[in-house]
Amino acid sequence: MNALSGSQGWLTDDIVVAVARHMNDDHTNDSLTMVRPLCPAAKSATVVGLDYSSLCFAVVTDEGEPVRVDVPWPGELTERSDIRKFVVQLHTAACEQLGITPDDHADHGQREEVR
Repeated sequence: MNALSGSQGWLTDDIVVAVARHMNDDHTNDSLTMVRPLCPAAKSATVVGLDYSSLCFAVVTDEGEPVRVDVPWPGELTERSDIRKFVVQLHTAACEQLGITPDDHADHGQREEVR
């Protein structure tokens, strides 16, 4: 899988870049929340891409170690609107696993659309 995968089907590089930019500009805390169940030592998380199977992050741990964390989508990614829906689901599930309330930790609410 390439970090910016989208050469087949509807998931184009333009969409991948737009989603990554939006997540990194507007949802940095949400991204960190989503990776913490898979990487508890995560200090920061940056979206570096996505494909039909997962949302891909570059993570820096508390020790300063860079790692890649791929968070699998909770279902089949079949259209662009699935991205927003699945990001919300991933965030909600991560909050449940971490024992935190999504509304208290979302960067600016679940109504914001991933562009």
